[in-house]
Parts: sequence; structure tokens; C-alpha cells
Amino acid sequence: MREQDGSKAGTYGNTPTVLKGVVSALTGGLNSFADATSSGADKPGRSAAAVSGGEGRSGVSSTADLVEAIREDYTQRAYFLTGDINDSLYADECVFTDPTISFKGLQTWKRNIASLKLLTTDRRLDLQDIRVSPEGSSIQTKWTLSVTLKLPWRPLVSISGGTTHYFASDPADSGRLVVTEHVEEWDVSGWEAFLQLFGTKGRGSDQRDEENNRGIMMAFKNLLKGFSLPPRGLVMLSLFTLFTTVPFADSPQVAQIGTAQAAEKRLVGEIAGSGLIFKDTLNVEAWSDPKVEGVTIYIADFARPITERFQKDFFSDPTSVSLTCAQSGPVKISPSASRSKDGEEVISEARSLLFKSIKVRRLIDEKSNNIIYVAYSTRFGDDDSNKSRFKSSICALSVNAQQPVAPSPQSVASSAPADPKSGQPKGDS
Repeated sequence: MREQDGSKAGTYGNTPTVLKGVVSALTGGLNSFADATSSGADKPGRSAAAVSGGEGRSGVSSTADLVEAIREDYTQRAYFLTGDINDSLYADECVFTDPTISFKGLQTWKRNIASLKLLTTDRRLDLQDIRVSPEGSSIQTKWTLSVTLKLPWRPLVSISGGTTHYFASDPADSGRLVVTEHVEEWDVSGWEAFLQLFGTKGRGSDQRDEENNRGIMMAFKNLLKGFSLPPRGLVMLSLFTLFTTVPFADSPQVAQIGTAQAAEKRLVGEIAGSGLIFKDTLNVEAWSDPKVEGVTIYIADFARPITERFQKDFFSDPTSVSLTCAQSGPVKISPSASRSKDGEEVISEARSLLFKSIKVRRLIDEKSNNIIYVAYSTRFGDDDSNKSRFKSSICALSVNAQQPVAPSPQSVASSAPADPKSGQPKGDS
């Protein structure tokens, strides 16, 4: 590995070993998960052409052509966010290095990027500058990137940096130039970039100043030092939480319910609550009901600040949810919607690693022609310090008098007059 500028914070050499270990284990765990949940051509470890779409792109023989080909990878394909790279520009054993990880092999790089794509949306890569180095042995770029991670708190990762593409003649074809090393340097340290995963940067007016980020960084380092699990165990625990709560569709975010249908949600507001610097956040979400058209369900629920997560139970959030509902159009209830006394689950979201969740159920009052939504929490443990398991929230909507609640097929059948010969409701075959 080439020696980097030691004066820059965002280099591989300046990143602590513990963070490199965590990122390496996270990358391996993410690849394993992607392999387990994909099949055939969808596997991240599939062929180069399938991953990159780069088949048929020819190699280059001049530095000027190499510059233009690399420029296209940035401007037309956002290659290191999408994995769509011009294969012919890189040696098979090219070394890829950023401030948190370093490894050898173009296929390994493609697999890592393909797996990472499962967790990202709103990807953007802007090339600001590209030039040949004074010594003529590398191509240097400056860029900015931003990407949103599909974690429950939707962190925005935003980094400015540069990449040095070291190139040489291809040993198998002396007339062809190939990149042999791909080295990234960032304008922020590896720790600062990593902490963006927890929402401590990248949200416009809510930017944290350097001193506050340093405090969180030290708290996280201390947490890792004092954790009883080895780094790989900690990472796998984190991956378990992540993959049991994260939706992988780009948008909108969905929560699976008991049928093949799903309730869609969108974030309406984020309101800062208690706290001097790191505040509680009151999130207001709008949900649809897949079996009732014309109704919007609104949920307000708190999320704890990052500093409080480090102090106790990192993966847990409060479960005191508030709910209301509004008519957003003509109300139409699906005949398959449950009319039972215990109703039907519409929303279910985890609020801890294993033991807490919030739920919303729908009840239909056919006699009064009303739809009722009830929000409550469930838990398996004894910890209920805020007594949220005894709290509920309810709202009701009256279905338009000209559009009464449609009876279920079962109630239609049971109320139809019986055929005297068969004893079955008339109209049945």
C-alpha cells in the first residue's frame, strides 16, 4: 500500500485499528447476508459483467483516454455508489483503499458495492475535478458524495474527498493502461464518517460542531473497549438488528403486515424535544391502510438522542405512541378487511432489538358505520419504566352515509334467505 499524506485526517493510516476491524466485520457480515438472501444472478458475488454492466467497454492505451474513461465512470455511472464500473480500466488485482478498509481484487470491490447497495438510496456522486498528477503516474480526482441509508432513523452520509487512480501498463498487454491502485482520502476522519451512520451529521441546520462530535467519538470508542463481545460478535448483533428492521425497497418505506399487502409510510415532521445539545426527536409519520382507501393514519413517536443510546440499551426507543386519523378521499373498505372483535393488524414496528414493538390495529363498527384505529405497545420483558404497555391511543372515522361499510362476503352469505331445498343461501352454487 502506498504511503498517504499523514497531515490529512481521512486516510487509512490515520484510522484507529478498532474502527478498521468493525468496518471489515460489517462488510463481511453484509456480504454474507446478501448472499443468503439472493439467488442466481442476483447474488452480489456474481460475474463481473452482471454486476457492473461494463462488458463490451474497451481498454485504453493513452493517458488522455484513461482520464476520459474514468471521468465517464464518475459522471455517467456514479461508479463507487452503484458498482457500474468500466472493468477494462482496472487490473484484476487492483488494490482498493479508503480510510476505513483496504483489500485487493476488482471482484471483491464489486461484491462489496453490490451488497452495500441493499442499504442505500438517494445516491449522488459529483465530480469536481480530475487531472493527471505532475509525475504522470496517476489520475487524481476531487468529488462529493451523499447517500441515505435505509436504517430506521434514515441517516444521511455526506463526504467530500478525492481518489488517486495509480496506473501502469498491463503486464499481459503492454499497449494497454490499467489502474493498479484506487486510493481514497476524505476531508473528514474515518471516525467522523462512521458516526454519520448514527445521524450525528449531514442534516443541514442540525450539524454538530467539531467538539460535540469528538465527545461522541470518545464515547463510542469507550463503548467498544468495554463491550464484552468481540468486535465480530458486536457487528453480527448489529447486523441482526439492522436486517430485521430495515426495508430494502428504495421507496416508500413499508412495514409488513399479516398479508401480502403492506402499509406504506412517509415522514411528515421531525421536531426537536428535550435536551441541551442532543435532543429527543418527535417523529410524525403518515401511514396508509392497504385495505381502506381514503384514510391517512398519523403517528407521533419519540426517538432518543445518540448520547442516551450510548448510556443504556443502544437499540431501544420509547413506545409511547400517539395516533390520529384523517379522511383524505372517498373511504372504501376492502371486503377482505377483518370484521372480528380483535380487528386486524395494520402496522407493527420494532422499538428494541427483540422485546418491544408498537402496533396499530383496525376495528370496523358496522352498526355505527365507523372505522376505528387503536395504537398500543407490546413487550416480552419486565422493563416498563414509563408504563407504556398500559397506554393506548385511539381514533375513529365515520364512513360517509352514502358509502356504508361494505359487509364481508361471509355476512352477505349468512343474511341471504335460504333455499328451501338445499338449505344454502340463495345464489350459492
